[in-house]
Amino acid sequence: MNLEILFAAVSAIGAAVSAFFSYRAISESRKNIFLLEKNKVAHAVRKIKRDFDTQWVGYKISAHLEDQGSLLSAKYFVEPSLYEKFTSVLVHLHQLERKLSFEGATDELAEKIAKELDGITCSMRLDQ
Repeated sequence: MNLEILFAAVSAIGAAVSAFFSYRAISESRKNIFLLEKNKVAHAVRKIKRDFDTQWVGYKISAHLEDQGSLLSAKYFVEPSLYEKFTSVLVHLHQLERKLSFEGATDELAEKIAKELDGITCSMRLDQ
């Protein structure tokens, strides 16, 4: 009888260890499921920032529809605060484009956009 109890205890410990490692594997796979989309968003932000930094006077966000789509599709896999920053940057870039076409250069808005773009660039690993 004692041998049966020992085997039952070993079996229970084995089941618990197995359940723990399955839970870890599932949580890791959930973290990495949107890694490709996060990478696309990071590249879109980097491209927008690079293009804006090099040619802010003639920069037109309307010419970057694919990058805008990448930022707007990030709603479902980034934090809400980061998504708000994405939309804020896009709104300010559209405002700058409109002001540049009607009024000319606006340094204040361009500096504000540059700071916002610095705040949303990818500075850490995407899988964390």
